[in-house]
Amino acid sequence: MKFIVINRQDARGQYTIFRQSNEHLPNIERFEAIIYKEEDRQGLINNGLIHENFHCTPLNLSQILSHTLLWSSAISQQASLLIMEDNALLCQNFPEQCQKILETLNDDWDIVLFGYNFESPCLINALPGVSPCGLSFNHQKMRDAAFTWRNRSVETNAYPLLHAQGIYCYAISPRGAKRLLEACLPLRPFSHTDQAFSLDGLMSILYPHIQAFSAFPPIAITGNANSTEAYFKEMMEEKPSVSI
Repeated sequence: MKFIVINRQDARGQYTIFRQSNEHLPNIERFEAIIYKEEDRQGLINNGLIHENFHCTPLNLSQILSHTLLWSSAISQQASLLIMEDNALLCQNFPEQCQKILETLNDDWDIVLFGYNFESPCLINALPGVSPCGLSFNHQKMRDAAFTWRNRSVETNAYPLLHAQGIYCYAISPRGAKRLLEACLPLRPFSHTDQAFSLDGLMSILYPHIQAFSAFPPIAITGNANSTEAYFKEMMEEKPSVSI
C-alpha cells in the first residue's frame, strides 16, 4: 500500500519537519496539495464537486479537494492508499501495526483511522450489541510529549468507528473511496446547524453507515514544528525520554 503525505507548495518547511519527525518511515510519497482559488469556483460547480450554495474557507476547500482527489486515485488505481497530512507523527512500529490491522479486517473495510483529534471525543463500538464506548484524551499533554512519539512502540487493535474528528492519518480502500465520494459530493452546507463545514465532520456522519474502523490506542498523533525541534534538542542533550 502506498503511503502519501499531503503538503502545500508554500509549506515546504513543514514537509521538512514531517520528514525529520518520521524518518523511520522513508518511503512516503509527497502529494502537492490542491490550492483553491476563487476563480475556480464555477468550474467546481459545473463539474459536480460543490453545490452552488456551498461556501467554506479557501484553506478548508483546498484540504477537501486534496483528499477527494486522492480518493479518486484509489478508485482509478483499484488500490488502497494510506493518506497523511503533514502534521502527522507516526509511532516507531507504525508499519507493522498498520499491516496487522488491515490483515485482521480481511479486506472488508472502507476506511481506517490510525489517529484522530485529541481535542474531540472518539466513539467506537468496543462492545457490539451492548454499548458504544467514548474515548477522551488530554490534548495538551499529548502535544507536550509529542517529540518522543516516534521512539514509542504501540500495540493497537481495530474497532468499529462511530464518531471521530481528524483525517491526518488514515487508510482508504477503493470501495471506501467510492462510498465516500458518492456520499460527500457535491459538497453542500450542513443542514439545520450553524456548525462550520469540515470534511472530517461530514465523514464522521457517515462512519456508522460504512465499514469504518479506528485504531485504539492510536498509532499516529499530531504535532507541530516545536515537536521536532524539541526532539533533536533532547537527543543532543541526551536527556531521558518523556513518555505520554
